[in-house]
Amino acid sequence: MNAAENASAAGGDAEFVCSERIKFRKFRSQNIVHRLQNRAHGLRSHSVREFYQNILPGTTVVNVEKPPCYLRKFSPDGRYLIAFSSDQASLEIYRYMGCSAAGDLFQDWGDSELVSNDGTGGKSYQIRSQIFEKLFKLKHVVNMDNNEKQLNRECSLFTNDCRFVIVGSALFIPEENRPH
Repeated sequence: MNAAENASAAGGDAEFVCSERIKFRKFRSQNIVHRLQNRAHGLRSHSVREFYQNILPGTTVVNVEKPPCYLRKFSPDGRYLIAFSSDQASLEIYRYMGCSAAGDLFQDWGDSELVSNDGTGGKSYQIRSQIFEKLFKLKHVVNMDNNEKQLNRECSLFTNDCRFVIVGSALFIPEENRPH
C-alpha cells in the first residue's frame, strides 16, 4: 500500500500526501581546521574561483589597550561584541568595523609578525593604543536600573535573529533576609 492509499484508507485526502523523499544536501565542513587543511592541498578545478572565508593572520598585536571592561563575546553573526563594564552594572555593545578599519595603522609597519610592548614607544605603542578604537565603535551602553544588582558575565544568550541579548543578573541578599 503506498502513501496515497494509506491516506485514503485513513479518511484523509490523497492529494495532500507527499510521496517524495527529502533530498539532503551535503554541506562543506565549517570547522576552521578542516578548511585550512583543504586549502593547503592546493587548488582544485571546482574551487578555483572560490573566495576564502577564513584567512590565516599575518600579524599579531599583543597588549592592546582597551576600555576598562570585560570583553565577553561576539554576536552569532559577528557584527557586535558585547562587554560588561568593570563594575558589572552596564552592558556595552560595540560594532565590529572589520580588519580593514585598522589598515592605516600598519602602513609603515615592517615585515614583523608581532606588535609587542618593546618599551620604546613609537609605532608599536601607536598601534597598540589605537587599534581597539579602529576595530570597534561603541554603539550602545545599557545601564541597570537598580544599583544593587550586578550583571552575570557568564550568563549571556543571543536570540536566533541576533537582535536581542539575554543577560542574567544577581542581587546580594543580606544574611538577615535569607530564608532558612
